[in-house]
Amino acid sequence: MATTVALSHILPVVARQPKTLLEVNVLLAAGSLMTDAERAAGKRLPIMRQARLMAKAMPRAMRLGEFVAMWAIVKYENGAVTVEELAEYWGEPHRTMYRRLSEFREVWGPVGYESPDALADGLIADFRRRKERMHASHLARLLSAEVPTPAGTVPSGLSG
Repeated sequence: MATTVALSHILPVVARQPKTLLEVNVLLAAGSLMTDAERAAGKRLPIMRQARLMAKAMPRAMRLGEFVAMWAIVKYENGAVTVEELAEYWGEPHRTMYRRLSEFREVWGPVGYESPDALADGLIADFRRRKERMHASHLARLLSAEVPTPAGTVPSGLSG
């Protein structure tokens, strides 16, 4: 079992709490790429290792952000969403969407998320608060939307 710590202690090089969907995705994806030995050590990784993890995490973080944004848009329009509906809406193969959901669970699962539903609810509420309609054209914009920092935990190898 992996040792865990609060998300606020993930990376000592991060000067503030992550706020946006992309920032949180990068940190969680970096944590998911750590080795078991790095997690078990429970101590701060060298700065270059942290930088390599962050660079390697970026593509995954972008895919996850896109997936969450896609989920939010479909949920906004339909009121609820299934993987099949998501695939149909975006013209993607069902297998691709199931792979993305699996990747989401791999990264967000340790902090208590089984699907992007709760994140989508927050993004939708933010749009409604501003009296804006959410459209497919907002996909990229949603990556910079603020999301709540997960109250759960992540692997401690990135902690200080």
